[in-house]
Amino acid sequence: MPTPALALIRIVVMTPFATRNDAEMNAAGITVFLPKPLKQSRLLGCLAPAHTRPSRRKTALVETQLETGKDVRILLADDNVDNQKLSLRQLKKKLGYSAEAVGNGIEVLEALSRIPYDIVLMDCQMPEMDGYAASAEIRRREADFRHTAIIAMTANAMGGDREKCIEAGMDDYITKPVRIDALKSVLERWRPKVTE
Repeated sequence: MPTPALALIRIVVMTPFATRNDAEMNAAGITVFLPKPLKQSRLLGCLAPAHTRPSRRKTALVETQLETGKDVRILLADDNVDNQKLSLRQLKKKLGYSAEAVGNGIEVLEALSRIPYDIVLMDCQMPEMDGYAASAEIRRREADFRHTAIIAMTANAMGGDREKCIEAGMDDYITKPVRIDALKSVLERWRPKVTE
């Protein structure tokens, strides 16, 4: 006997076969048919409500969520709590990224031992262990098996700072106060890419 609570669940079938029988699909309660290999555009289309054509607005929203990387794991390292709150708010509200925050290099290493973050936004000047030492230790631990993108964030804009960051194992560099356009650009450059 059919369960009413399950009637609203959409069933999506993925199959390597290019043929289908719509009558059989409807009888089985299948809402969407997706041939393999699966393409991102087709997947986006099936996220729209059943039996309706997705509006451009809804499709654009889904594409934006995918493109901005809702699944990108970001760790923010900054010893200033006010800076943490501001940066986390910018990441979430302005750019659509979620992130976690820690206060020094030791906490960065502890966090990375638990979660494989994709990007670390690393303040260079922190107590206990600064960003340079933390970055060097991350690279030592990763060796050739993994590469976490490390973006230096520093209030210093002196000549040689960028070179010092790169020597410590960081990948890129932005200055404080961080501008939204610079933050967006650096995250787009280093986040894992969504591919079809």
